[in-house]
Amino acid sequence: MNYRYTNNGVVMKKIIILLGCLSLCGCANTEVSCVREDSTEEGQMKEIQKILFVNNKIDEYNINIQFKVNDNVLEYKDIIFNSLEDSFDKYDEMDGIKYDVLKKDKYIKISISGDYDKMSDDLGLKDARINEVIEVLEDDGYTCKY
Repeated sequence: MNYRYTNNGVVMKKIIILLGCLSLCGCANTEVSCVREDSTEEGQMKEIQKILFVNNKIDEYNINIQFKVNDNVLEYKDIIFNSLEDSFDKYDEMDGIKYDVLKKDKYIKISISGDYDKMSDDLGLKDARINEVIEVLEDDGYTCKY
């Protein structure tokens, strides 16, 4: 038996075992982070979407929106807050979605999280791949990293 051949076989077995372990430990998971910022007369908004893909399919997502109300419309902060809070009421009965709308000082913060396995596919993204989701978000003005 050739020593070189045996040694290569051992190395190949180690590589196969390592690749198998990596696939079992969740290395097929990818988190995409997308950010969009916007300014209006009413204030500045920063939105961050974090989407976890498992085996190239959406598993869960988190959206954090922070809206800083400008001083010139600060008196309308409660109206803006109530309007945002009311717009999320439709998610109360939906499986897989949790949200929170908070106000503090000049800020209104919205947090949304979703477990895609428990949600209906109203968005049509159930089988969307990473590159498709990134393309949609970037077309909508987000900058994405992964």
